[in-house]
Amino acid sequence: MINRLFHVCITVADIEAALEFYCGVLELKSIGALRNERAPGAVLGFPGQEIEIHADHLVGKVKENATVIDLIEFVSPKTVVAAGCCGLFRTVEPCRHQPHGL
Repeated sequence: MINRLFHVCITVADIEAALEFYCGVLELKSIGALRNERAPGAVLGFPGQEIEIHADHLVGKVKENATVIDLIEFVSPKTVVAAGCCGLFRTVEPCRHQPHGL
């Protein structure tokens, strides 16, 4: 049983469009943003590459013990939207899951 989620990351294809939804519609608030942040690719599974991201850290109205939601757009390698066995999802690589039921 899960009592609490501390941190959730959501990969998005367009950080500004995602912020319009999460902040405008769901009324979450950005408590920090990164733009054009660079790091060694090995940190996120891209050995030998440098990655670049945009990210925003979002919380709801009640901040004490709140789940932090990070929206992350991969600038390089670029986030792409792909259809996979699990439906429509955002990824930086093609889906490698086996179709359900096989």
